[in-house]
Amino acid sequence: MTNSKISSKSLESENWERRGIFSGARAGELAALYEELGYEVLVRLLDPSELADTPCRECFLLFPERFKVLYTRR
Repeated sequence: MTNSKISSKSLESENWERRGIFSGARAGELAALYEELGYEVLVRLLDPSELADTPCRECFLLFPERFKVLYTRR
């Protein structure tokens, strides 16, 4: 499932657990793995406003369409 309009705080309140930020291909692989393990999976576009001020932030800001945020829940 992909949805970019839901905030991370809203997802957390619905028991979704953020698993990390991944490149598009890797996000798809991990989503399939979690689904095989019985998890519900949500993959959403990276929202740059949710990024902390870290060195990685530059790449995320330059190429936000390349990165996906993966969430799971049982």
